[in-house]
Amino acid sequence: MMKKFFSENLNGMTFTFTVLVLLNAVLERAQIIDIVSFSESTLILALLVFLSWTLSFLIITIDFRSTGVFHLVNYTSQFMVLVLVANELGFFQITIDSILTNSVVYAVLYFLNVKRRQHELKQTAASINKQLGNRIKE
Repeated sequence: MMKKFFSENLNGMTFTFTVLVLLNAVLERAQIIDIVSFSESTLILALLVFLSWTLSFLIITIDFRSTGVFHLVNYTSQFMVLVLVANELGFFQITIDSILTNSVVYAVLYFLNVKRRQHELKQTAASINKQLGNRIKE
């Protein structure tokens, strides 16, 4: 099960983690946010990304009526868990500003990951179709 989890999600986790670390670095450098310990915040981000993708992996096992409902449940549940865990770890305080800011950042990352995954699936399908086309010609 762990092998399946990592083989299906490692690219997305890496992408998400990289974007968040770079975003934190830029915001801290621009003095928009104050990060006391960059190494501690990086470890917390790694934990949050892992939790998020693990929750998504579990949610995928549920049969939803539509893709839209799946994305709504997936996004909402992941975001709620991340806010609660991040608050417990002292990563940020739950305020209207932090909820709005983080929900926008998370929505953008969620959208980019959905698009990235769709692109990967299209590439895989094209490769399979090409291989099948080559077999038919032989």
